[in-house]
Amino acid sequence: MSIPLFFPAVRYVRRLAISKRARTLRALCETAGVECKASGNWTDRIVDLIDGDRILIAAEPGDWSAVQISLPQQDQRIAARIALAVMAYVLHDLVAKQSIMGANWSRVSAPRGRKRSGSALSTAERQRRYRVRHQRND
Repeated sequence: MSIPLFFPAVRYVRRLAISKRARTLRALCETAGVECKASGNWTDRIVDLIDGDRILIAAEPGDWSAVQISLPQQDQRIAARIALAVMAYVLHDLVAKQSIMGANWSRVSAPRGRKRSGSALSTAERQRRYRVRHQRND
């Protein structure tokens, strides 16, 4: 499994309606199967995972504020991993970023399309060849 390359933008709201299934960031790390590499109040941030048809992110303003992430229904471990990636790369939460750093599943998925051939010219080489072809014979 790898995390998606792009996430939607966060929507900030004054107050979130937090469900009873909400948990702390430390508990989310445990569900994802990674060690929470921080201590203190930062790990007590409330994260609420709700079921939805696509990924949506809502947060209250502030560093320690509550976050609500809507994800398509899936395994709890995979949902927790995607939620940690959202926290790390969309909300720039350093606890989440440090906790998922180095995990095999935290790599970005490969881009779609044809694989690189390895024989493509660099920009400098293309420019040099262009100048040689279009050089005036003065």
